[in-house]
Amino acid sequence: MYRQTSRNKQDLALKQIIESSVRKELAKTYKWDSAANDTVVLAAIGDTSPTPPEVAKIIESLGAQGRLAKNQGWAQPFSDFYSEFPQFEFESNEAILINALIAADLGLTADNLAYVAGMSDVRGRLAVAQWYVNQQREERAAEAQAAKDVTDKEEIAATLLQWYETSQAPLYANNKYAWQDVLRRESQRLVSMSADELRTESAARNERRRIRGLSPKEYRAEVSASRTQPVEEPTASERPRYSQYEQLPEVYTARSGREVPMTWLGLTSLSRRDPFDFREVVRRFGMEAVNAILATSAAGE
Repeated sequence: MYRQTSRNKQDLALKQIIESSVRKELAKTYKWDSAANDTVVLAAIGDTSPTPPEVAKIIESLGAQGRLAKNQGWAQPFSDFYSEFPQFEFESNEAILINALIAADLGLTADNLAYVAGMSDVRGRLAVAQWYVNQQREERAAEAQAAKDVTDKEEIAATLLQWYETSQAPLYANNKYAWQDVLRRESQRLVSMSADELRTESAARNERRRIRGLSPKEYRAEVSASRTQPVEEPTASERPRYSQYEQLPEVYTARSGREVPMTWLGLTSLSRRDPFDFREVVRRFGMEAVNAILATSAAGE
């Protein structure tokens, strides 16, 4: 009886020592310093008698498995920090940030976490979510494109306006007031256009200038080659829902600015002088509608 009582006392003392060791090791971590964790750690220890370093390893393993509850004094500041900076929400970042707080002699608060996360030597070591990396890349690309659009718009608009002045100014040589009004309207038109619209108009004018620079032989060869190329018919989804025959305008304005009478003479002339605008008409209204007009004769018009 005495031996049994003595043994029970020893077991009880050992149990108390282990419980005390668990409590001390949990308190050291602070992160896992929650009374609810004592039972979890003791259950993992079972009937063994681990040393304090071994208890610390068991706590670390349980924490990594997500089986321990975080101390509210730890969890709340990090929760607030992640709410503002979700890209840093990784378990591996917490140790880095805590060490940075200790080095800076700062307490654990959301503001202090944000402060040390902004340090250059800390930020470079923090894991960052891939979605945030992609978002930053897209934003930089959008900013670069926006800057390019602004530059291109200014340069192209200035070039187009210069071309307009060169070609139109002689027509108003005897009426400078009318010319000033016309030039102002053209300038306003160019300013109101987007960068893509200006690029399209510039490309069309450059193409017309290129064609005008061809010799008669080169021009005939290019027109002949363009006629042999199959014209792309619009797909079913690209075709307007309304009847194309009923909606054909009397005069169509191409992207280049050319006004095209939708007649046999107008389309025939367009196919010879500007095959690019002609293909645009075909894509816009369909080959059947264009052929219906070309099937008529000049006398029939």
